[in-house]
Amino acid sequence: MKRYLKNKKIQSVAVILFILLSVYVFSIIHKKPEVGSPEYKVTEEERGSDKKPDSEVPIVTSPTTPATETKPVDRIADDFEIAKDREKIYREYPWYLKLPVKTDEYFISWILEEKSFRIYLAISESNSTKEQKDALLNRALEAIQELTGSSYKRYPYYVIYTRE
Repeated sequence: MKRYLKNKKIQSVAVILFILLSVYVFSIIHKKPEVGSPEYKVTEEERGSDKKPDSEVPIVTSPTTPATETKPVDRIADDFEIAKDREKIYREYPWYLKLPVKTDEYFISWILEEKSFRIYLAISESNSTKEQKDALLNRALEAIQELTGSSYKRYPYYVIYTRE
C-alpha cells in the first residue's frame, strides 16, 4: 500500500512537472515579437565590401501589432463618439474639409484646439521687406476669406515664416 501511494506521488509530481515544462516550451515557441523591435538586423558581413553609411542601409522591422484587442461593440461606440465630434466640427466650420490650403507662397491650416488659422509664409522674416511680407500675408488672408465665405477678421490667425 505504501509503495502504491509512493508511486502515485511520484506520478503526480511527474505529471505536474511535465505540464509546467510543456507550458513553458509552448510560451517560448509562440512568444509574440516586441512591438517596434527589429526582426532582422543587417550585420557588417552582410553589408559586404560596399560599406554604405548607416543612414543608407535599410532597416527591416517587424510589423506592429495592436497592444490590446477591443471588442467590436466598444469600437462601434468609440467610432460613434468620434463621428459625433466630427459632425460638430463640420457644422461649426463647414469649410474645414477644404483644408489645408497649400500654394508655393503659403500654407494655411486650422488649429482646432486654438480655434485659429495658422499661416505659414514661404519667405524669411528677417531677409524680406515689409512690403513683401504684407503682400504675401494679404494673399493668404484673401484665401481664408474665399475659403470661409466671410471676413478673415472673424477668425484669429497667426503667422509663421518658414525660410531663414
